[in-house]
Amino acid sequence: MDQDALIRELREIKEAAQSLHDPDKLKAAIREVISEDSGDHGGTGKGAARTDGGGGEEAASGHSLRHLLAQRAPDGQVAELHRLADRVHLVSRMTGRAPNELKCWEPYKKLAGELCGRAMNTSDDSAFVPTGFTDSLIDTARIDRRIPGLVNQFSLARSPLTLPVGSDLGLPVKIAEPTTDTAQKIPAQDPATGSVTFDATTYGVRVPFSEEFDEDSIVTAEEYIRSRIAKCMVDGLETGIINGDTAATHQDTAVVTAANDIRKLWLGFRGLAFDNSATYDCAETSIGAADFEQGDVVRTVAKLDDAYKSDPSKVILIFSVGAMYAALSNSADWDAFLTLDKIGPQAINVTGEFGSLYGHPVVTSAYISKTLAATGLGTSTSTYTGIVAFNRDAWALAVQRAVTLTTIYDAETLQYKVIGHSRADFRAYRPSDKVSAFGYKITPV
Repeated sequence: MDQDALIRELREIKEAAQSLHDPDKLKAAIREVISEDSGDHGGTGKGAARTDGGGGEEAASGHSLRHLLAQRAPDGQVAELHRLADRVHLVSRMTGRAPNELKCWEPYKKLAGELCGRAMNTSDDSAFVPTGFTDSLIDTARIDRRIPGLVNQFSLARSPLTLPVGSDLGLPVKIAEPTTDTAQKIPAQDPATGSVTFDATTYGVRVPFSEEFDEDSIVTAEEYIRSRIAKCMVDGLETGIINGDTAATHQDTAVVTAANDIRKLWLGFRGLAFDNSATYDCAETSIGAADFEQGDVVRTVAKLDDAYKSDPSKVILIFSVGAMYAALSNSADWDAFLTLDKIGPQAINVTGEFGSLYGHPVVTSAYISKTLAATGLGTSTSTYTGIVAFNRDAWALAVQRAVTLTTIYDAETLQYKVIGHSRADFRAYRPSDKVSAFGYKITPV
């Protein structure tokens, strides 16, 4: 092939690659071509293992260690690789020993070599040293989410970030056939515009460990640390979304007393419902019965503005655990409630859904208290619970930094500390609208 033909072919490849928007696929294809070419000229040949051991370069199998450790939601051997890498990193940081001096190093290095398709370099381990925790903790948190996973989510490039918010255009109008040069113009219909500003806040948890931990005890505790931190971060996010209130005096002031309580980060479902008078007393008897019944749910949803309740599939119902069992134990008053086995393939199947009522997906949360007062506000001594209804498209969770683990040593206390932290904001696009409602004064079961 002459030079001009080669240049034309390279340009065609570039254009095709740009249209694919898949750099990983392009890199894999280039590696395959190069390895085939090397095989034709007496090189290492296609599929041959690399033995240079340096710099985390791509292996002949097309998978670098960096690529494997960056995978989200891994399974099988890659998930095990993540677990071993996190163990090596944590133990190394907490004992102050080099990674390749640890007992857990060899299982990690062996599996890394097998998955990367490369021979181990016996003198240089630098390519295999994990430099931080993997994304598996983030995925653990994501998988465990129920309520946070039910609203719009996006990455926050900077904070604060202001986004435009527009309304619908309304309906089109009838246009008369023009019969003159000065026919009437089509009426303009401009959407009402506004804006919403997302301003991320950091929240986190710190787990201290004694300096006296040896490698074996740290390894034993490692899985517990990861799972507990992930659960803590998810639970905090969920209760903040449901019970958050940014007023100087929190709506649940009897139980939310600390200045740094995560329930003071955002204005959540319950807080906005109270602010907009979108609440319903489920024990009132002028319309329904004192006992919790399916009609109470309908009347709670009715508190939403019309634009946010017209599509039942967009309105999610959150039952407290006590409210869920009150409904399940009273089939006579809940004949419209359908469990997933009765819904079948028509289920909307949102995360955590355990049933449907009048087309609304129903989920449950342990973070709607069972010690609410008769007013629906939190106390530590009362005996009522509640339900939340919200339009899932009217809220957003903006994440500037996903769940991250950091390990530090505090010489003053002779402790290692593992810190889990994230940075996010949660809010309604139009907080002046009734986009969430709260039904209260329900006797839990």
